[in-house]
Amino acid sequence: MPFDVTFNEDKDRLYYKVDGFVSNEDVEEIMEAMDEFLQDHEGKFTAVIDMKDFKVSEDVEEAVKSIQQVIKSGKLLADAFIVAQSSIGKMQFEQIEKDTEAKTERRIFSNQPDAEKWLDSVA
Repeated sequence: MPFDVTFNEDKDRLYYKVDGFVSNEDVEEIMEAMDEFLQDHEGKFTAVIDMKDFKVSEDVEEAVKSIQQVIKSGKLLADAFIVAQSSIGKMQFEQIEKDTEAKTERRIFSNQPDAEKWLDSVA
């Protein structure tokens, strides 16, 4: 499975890890999981979106739809993106930024401990 989605109830934090190539079928499955999560979760939450192992697919726009779905839900307080410290990683993040008008606090990190520390200070 090229993605993993978990939720830490103690921190009200969504963890979304994309690992490898994501196909359009994977995107549909992720979207369904996100729909279910957003319907079941009433309150606001923070998110760690780990894209450092995401491989560019032919349709990056399709691959980021599920991330945009969470961002546009109105339930997100802040998100921390973990991206590869490469031009490709930054391009992937820029694509998400371009396609999503977020009203949340957002930062980019190269590792999870720093992302967690920042989210803990914001939430």
